[in-house]
Amino acid sequence: MAQKRTFRTLWGGAMKKLFFFVTIILSLFLLFSCQGKEKATQPNEVVSPVVNTADAKNEKIKVSIYFWDVAPLKALTPQLEAKFPDVEFEIVSAINDIEYFNFLKDHDALPDIIGMRKFSLNDAKYLKKELLDLSRTEVAATFHPSYLEQNRDEDGSIRWLPTCAELEGIIVNKEFLDNLNLSLPTTFDELLNCINILKENGLTPFITDYAYDYSCLTISQGSNIPQLMSVDGVAWRQKYESEKAGEAVGLDREVWLPVFENLFKFFEATDVDESDLEFSTKDITNKFINKETVMIRGTGSDCFNFSKTMDVAFLPFFGETPRDSWVYSYPIAQYAVNKKVATDSRKYEVVMDILEEMLSLEGQLNTAYGAPMLSYTISSSPNLSSVFDPIADTVKANHIYMRIASTTFFTTTKNVVQGIIKGDYKTPEEAYDAFDSTLKSAKKSNTANIIYTSDVSYPYGLTENGNMAESSILNTIVKNVSLDPEKLTPIYDNSLDNSINFDIGIAITGLSISPVFEGPYTELQLRRLVNGRSTTVYFELTGEEVDSLMSELIDLRKNGNNPIRHRNFIPVTSGFSYKIKDNQDDSYTYLGSDLDKEKVYKVLLCGNFGVLNDYTFCGTPLSEGMQAKKKSINTMIWKMIIELAKNNVKFEKPNNYLTIE
Repeated sequence: MAQKRTFRTLWGGAMKKLFFFVTIILSLFLLFSCQGKEKATQPNEVVSPVVNTADAKNEKIKVSIYFWDVAPLKALTPQLEAKFPDVEFEIVSAINDIEYFNFLKDHDALPDIIGMRKFSLNDAKYLKKELLDLSRTEVAATFHPSYLEQNRDEDGSIRWLPTCAELEGIIVNKEFLDNLNLSLPTTFDELLNCINILKENGLTPFITDYAYDYSCLTISQGSNIPQLMSVDGVAWRQKYESEKAGEAVGLDREVWLPVFENLFKFFEATDVDESDLEFSTKDITNKFINKETVMIRGTGSDCFNFSKTMDVAFLPFFGETPRDSWVYSYPIAQYAVNKKVATDSRKYEVVMDILEEMLSLEGQLNTAYGAPMLSYTISSSPNLSSVFDPIADTVKANHIYMRIASTTFFTTTKNVVQGIIKGDYKTPEEAYDAFDSTLKSAKKSNTANIIYTSDVSYPYGLTENGNMAESSILNTIVKNVSLDPEKLTPIYDNSLDNSINFDIGIAITGLSISPVFEGPYTELQLRRLVNGRSTTVYFELTGEEVDSLMSELIDLRKNGNNPIRHRNFIPVTSGFSYKIKDNQDDSYTYLGSDLDKEKVYKVLLCGNFGVLNDYTFCGTPLSEGMQAKKKSINTMIWKMIIELAKNNVKFEKPNNYLTIE
């Protein structure tokens, strides 16, 4: 059970808060003293800038940015392209996995700027030596010190900067509380009391989707954020996040046992049982809309959307007093800069300006793309809807908690929380011990099974003849995958005599996200060669119809929408070559191909069709005529790559498929 509040514990808590307050003041002094200094790295990082020639200054600087998903394509990257017309951007919609960047690091292929969503310093430790220390830059000085400290390494460096905060909390339908003359709770005890009153009146007080790791993470850490943000809690977190390779830092009992004690109290109050593990996110949303529950866990975006048709409020996670409340958050993204950028003084200045733009208020708003968000920076945050009034004082007090989100923490939290619900752990002590022992035994595996070894390498990026890495991948699929003529399922071993063999292939929306490297690959590394959302469809088209399809995939639409949101969205082709005209305004015009216009071709079309169709991205769905001709294969491209590797199929050579006039 939780420790009783004696004079000793009250005095100790006061001293801890005083010490934490002094720490913040000192951090503020140190950070603001850095304002106005040149954009430079720490003195202990030796950087030898290349002196640029006059000719080099007249050339466009190429800057590569790898994002965690397609979301920044909506508004952020168009903002950057407009603000930096002299920069040639290579924008890659990559993958939300730090291991992907470890993979690129191992092959000396890290981009200039890295954007990650699912992030922790603990996971990022293997990248540390490859990244620039941003602690003394002007952009770092714009952050609230308390949030910046959570990204500080043991040596004082800060290599990752968070963009705006995605919010999570408790969404409550105020109608139920008003009917019972109940006020919104402001403390943890008041929340439990409110839940009990709702149950006494035959209502379901709270449900959430415990089937998912992120929900388990939110509810467990949210049950006692004041404890996690105590001086001891912050010290433990820094120790955990600074865990070195081969180490395994467990939990701190004084910090974490009270967290589990509150979690058990919450589970007991909300009558959680195994049936709660069956709820999907959609189930929870429908139950809330249908008024089958009073409260749910949700994001700020969820709450804002509910507010359009319901009387709702967004609650923080509570402590013992209203002043101990915290808004649970996680950065929509964390940004880091490749250390090699600093070897070119001109490029370094440009990249730092780009980073500053990405972290400006406009950049944060475009990153969130209309979703309610808070800023971790000192600059003013946008005004929030009135549904967020219950968290106003919490926000003013800068009580915005950034979740602990390492890969191990996600997995362990899900297992332990679900174990509590199933009855595997009957006390807070048992749950604590299970979590602690898992963390201490978790090790990074360096012995993953190699399933394929490549004897070739091809670079990523658009050249005057196309993207060689993407061309190799597409050629490999087109030449080595066939289809069952009845089921339209892929065949990898030529086991059917009457199978459908592709004549040509077309890849859209940035199929590849990595160079093709020479050397060994694990299954997971092969999967990271391509965009994880890329799927496939099949056509039978004449050469003339293929030209019509290519026009749809390249030309501006009458409404102004552009299928080529970025240069790496220019389609990659296998089995034919084509020409386009560069209109010098981020748009292109299709000029035709070398296909026989009368011949019927078996065509594989692959890519992220969600990006193509969504009006907030490209907004260029295929015409009704083309939609009627397509047949879904419904197989992810990464699965094809892995199956081909298991059949010992080698990467095919790329071809010069593109001419830009």
